[in-house]
Amino acid sequence: MVLSDLEIQSRITSFKASVAADLYTSRDLIDLNEVDTALTSYSFELAALQQRVANDEINVGFLTELLISYPRIYGVLTSFLSVNSGVELEDGRKLPSSVSPPKDVLSARSAATILLELGLGVVLRPTADVLSLFVMHVIAADVPKRRFRLEARLQSRMDHLILATISEVGKRTGRLIELVAKSALPSAARRIADYALSVDGRVAFGIATTFQAYSGGRQAREFSVLYPNIASTLRTSDVLLVLIADGPGVRGLSERVLRELFKAVPQTMTISQAEAGTLAETIAEEILAPRLPNIDEAGISTLINRALEEGGEAHSGMLPLQPESARMALANFTIKNRHLALRLSSNASTLEWANTTLVKKFREVKRQFDPSSAINGFVELLGASEIKDPGILNFWSRIIALEEDPVFPQKFLVAASASRPEPSILRETARHALQNAPDSRVAILITLETVSGKALQEVRDVQAFLPVTVVVVDVNLCLQMAESREVPRDRLRSLMLEQTDLTKLSPFVVRGVTPSRVFFGREVEEATLLSTLATNSVALLGGRRIGKTSLMRHSFGRLKAANIRPFFGDCQVVRTWADFGQMAAREWGVNVVENFRPNNLFDIVAQLGEGSNSPIVLLLDEIDQLLDWDKSHNDNEVPEAFFRACRAISQQGLAQFVFSGERTIANRLWDPSSPHWNFCRPLMLQQLRESEAHSLITEPLEALGIRIEGESEFLQAAWETTDGHPELMQFIGDKIVSLVNERDRNEVHTTPEDILAVTGQYEYAEQYLETYWGQATPLERIVSVILIDGAKSIEQLVQQIKLITGKSEANQIQSALRMLELYGIARQHNAGYELRLAWFVTALGWYGGPSMIVNRYLEEVML
Repeated sequence: MVLSDLEIQSRITSFKASVAADLYTSRDLIDLNEVDTALTSYSFELAALQQRVANDEINVGFLTELLISYPRIYGVLTSFLSVNSGVELEDGRKLPSSVSPPKDVLSARSAATILLELGLGVVLRPTADVLSLFVMHVIAADVPKRRFRLEARLQSRMDHLILATISEVGKRTGRLIELVAKSALPSAARRIADYALSVDGRVAFGIATTFQAYSGGRQAREFSVLYPNIASTLRTSDVLLVLIADGPGVRGLSERVLRELFKAVPQTMTISQAEAGTLAETIAEEILAPRLPNIDEAGISTLINRALEEGGEAHSGMLPLQPESARMALANFTIKNRHLALRLSSNASTLEWANTTLVKKFREVKRQFDPSSAINGFVELLGASEIKDPGILNFWSRIIALEEDPVFPQKFLVAASASRPEPSILRETARHALQNAPDSRVAILITLETVSGKALQEVRDVQAFLPVTVVVVDVNLCLQMAESREVPRDRLRSLMLEQTDLTKLSPFVVRGVTPSRVFFGREVEEATLLSTLATNSVALLGGRRIGKTSLMRHSFGRLKAANIRPFFGDCQVVRTWADFGQMAAREWGVNVVENFRPNNLFDIVAQLGEGSNSPIVLLLDEIDQLLDWDKSHNDNEVPEAFFRACRAISQQGLAQFVFSGERTIANRLWDPSSPHWNFCRPLMLQQLRESEAHSLITEPLEALGIRIEGESEFLQAAWETTDGHPELMQFIGDKIVSLVNERDRNEVHTTPEDILAVTGQYEYAEQYLETYWGQATPLERIVSVILIDGAKSIEQLVQQIKLITGKSEANQIQSALRMLELYGIARQHNAGYELRLAWFVTALGWYGGPSMIVNRYLEEVML
């Protein structure tokens, strides 16, 4: 549709007149149910406070008693004065933040005194209505949730509009109008379009929605560049873009931007216009509009298409045109079909498929289904390589290898069958995949019949019961992928979103070694490790699940590429010298004497170096148990003989070592009397940097095809609730995949609310504390709790712990602080040490809060 300038101006005028001043309703702004719930929950505290207010008894003594009896009222009192983030006074006194209520009488009295100095007594004068003040506090705290309520309501409103439109257009036109998966659209449009509609089985419309609260440069670029480009992309596939745009940010767009938008996307409308019938009218008119293409152009296009289908190429001499016109026709056909993988010769006289052989192969398979040819074509399509034929009787299949991919495994089974993809065929495919490619999470089944409608639902239903996800790919789709410029793996991922159980394909690794496809954010540490090994050994230090093993495994490949001979030793079950000898014989293939002693380590290194001049590196993972054994056993009266041997081998340049461990190795490195002192270079692994943590969660989700709405808020929520710990980031990512798996596959996305849903559970708080505290001792835990109030010097910590337990030693606290720093819980501050974790207090709340941790510590000390 091409509009005249007058028509464009008319549409802009109508559009601007119907743009909503804002999109909030009273229900979005204030959640009265939340207010009622809060009033009920705080009834005892509010009643006690109201009684004292009425009696004019708001003093230090009463507030101290109130804060000890009802700790959570502290956040309410600070909100009355708008000091939720805490206040540090000139004289050094500090009012804790609202999430860190005082835990003992002294801190409660101090907080009460400061609150009164700040004016709490004025706010809570005898005539004050505590309930009204509290309601205002609840409403203020609820403000961040307003946008989520608005988005949920708008989403529901749009879903209802689309379904009503489908029904109305179907009645008007007598055609079959269906809501289909967005994966049916060209890849460039899937992230922008929110809905895709088909007409009689052909995708014909992409509908995008955008609700802008603010106007600015980004919004102007989206409306003048992004949406016009998407509309142009869709037109090449004969798909029309409809844009529903609204909100105060749209109202602020300039006339120039709107003119550019309506020239490119004339089917632009507001919500009110769409709901008033403009959407249904626009779609119906497009469907019923008479098609009057230029006869010559249509005929020429038909001739070119037929030549490409039959012979795989079209020549200018085939066309009933003058040579120059024929070449121009081929060039025009190429431009109008940018989505196709076509190759035009340098003189524009020949047009052919970029993958001519592959296109011909799939056309032949489509005419006469041959399972072996179908599999061979699919392997070539993915750029994979065949590993083996499992030799399964009456079952055509291959095991293929693929370069590392965020979603697909490196090795998986591809099968082909002319039969309809019934549950029995899917189960058989999954069984063979499990037997012949046990590490893969996915298998491919190529079929002759297209999977849609009821058959597609059957495929989805059976996936939950299969040991391996089976993606059904019909030959027609294979042909489309061979003819398309779209990357085949991208199309397959979209297909997986439609058919599969996403939990089986989750790219996040909650337990175990992180594979390279989701290994993010250790580039600096890895570079330090590799550069150090030229002259010295390295000790990787860090808390549980921080990524020590993953870094060692990843570095293993880098070392091999650098012509270094690395040997990895998993020492999780290595407790004694003899255990180490057995491990070396088993994993490295060396000959080890029966009664292995530390001095025999020189023999192992010599065997590993035979026949090569390449440097040797031994990577020994989880070394703490062997360290404990070595410390308590002598070899010919040589203490810590094993690690003295390691040190000698390193200093003589025979080999270098990479050790990883937690408490034991850290303590030995910090002990001047140990052979580890000044031996290895300690390399501490802590939380990821913020940008790296963001990549760890966004890239796997996007690789799986899951769109992130409100990305900046999503990432902020992920960062605040994990403090950058890679294990927790993976935990949240995996849970989000599970949430998305339960939703309608027409809209595969996640939002900041999903982060809140995952982290608002006891399971996550348990995971958080277990991950960070790991093997922390009771003293280390109590020190971390004390740091909640703010930075403390060692002297201050000694005094506070002495008040709690009656005894304290500075050297023990110093050791505890070192371990807390190792775990990423505390960090050095100019005043001593401070807490590093933002979500720590929230996690403790699930266990009764900081005071409960103190009580448990006292119980353990008593026992």
